[in-house]
Order: sequence, then structure tokens, then C-alpha cells
Amino acid sequence: MLRPGYADDADLFHQPFLAILDSINFTAIRYMVFTGTNGRDPDYPGITEWADRKLSTDASQAPLSTIGKRGGACWEHVIQLANLTQTDPWINVPVSASTDYVTQLATLLQNELDPDLTIYVESSNEVWNTAPGFEQTLYNQAQAADLGITEQENHARRTVELAQVFASVFGSDALNDRIRVV
Repeated sequence: MLRPGYADDADLFHQPFLAILDSINFTAIRYMVFTGTNGRDPDYPGITEWADRKLSTDASQAPLSTIGKRGGACWEHVIQLANLTQTDPWINVPVSASTDYVTQLATLLQNELDPDLTIYVESSNEVWNTAPGFEQTLYNQAQAADLGITEQENHARRTVELAQVFASVFGSDALNDRIRVV
């Protein structure tokens, strides 16, 4: 199905949307909502594997878990939008992502993202927020208890872990340069 006024499916993003982004002149875009960060993780000790991610061929890129996959848009669409708009992507890695998932994500970004763009990497979103819809907080709490550390220590541990995985893919010189872990 094609949107009226579009002759084919070559344009993934609506041209007026891209024009607005261009006119605002953002230097970075946070993809938290676009990738459906909040509420995407399984209960602890469940793990999100690379095979569990949304694919560009999936029927929906909406942040609905009712179609069998959690999360919103696929990482390939994040990369395409960042490349099209020449904006630095700020990504939110699922709190439950396995080391392989993070490695594969870093590799995809290294291979497909414009090398002039900086990548901001965050562990999930608001893992301290106990409001409904922030299941990643429950995951962080349970994992911290299992490890015998505080929730804050667990979040710091995970942030360091993400930095180490991205450094293993991009090289340690990329940390705090092309790769910014927040």
C-alpha cells in the first residue's frame, strides 16, 4: 500500500517530514520513541537477542508488542534517517539486550552509518522511573538485586558494559569521540 501522491516505495520517509527536520537543523535526534524503548523488555531474567529485533521486512514498525516483536522501528530505519538528515543518532539500547545483541548493533552502525556522524549510546531510558510503562526499571531493579548491588550501581555497570562492547567494535579511540556513551 502506497500513500497517495507517491509513485513507488522508494521513499521510506515522508518528504514533508524530512523537510521539517532539515529546516529545524537538528544536530542530533534521540530515537527513544521511534524504536519503542519504554516497555519493550521482557521480565528479568529474560534476554533480548539480536534475532528478536524488529526487521525492516516486518509488517509493522510501530511500537506494538502484539505482533510478536517488541520495540518500534528497526535499527536500519534509524540509520537511514540519520544518514538522510545528517544528524547524530542518540540510541537507547534495550536494558535486556545480550552482549551479542549489542555487538551486532554496534557492527551494524559501524558498517552502515555515515562515518562522520557521532553515535550517542544510552542504556534504555529512565531506569529509575517507577511510573507505569517503564518496565525497564523493574528489570534494572531485579537484576541489581540478583547481583547484590544497588540499582544505581547496576545502571553504571551496564553503561560501562555498553561502552566496552562499542569500543570492541569501533576501537577504544572512538570512545568519547565518535561513540558517546551517556
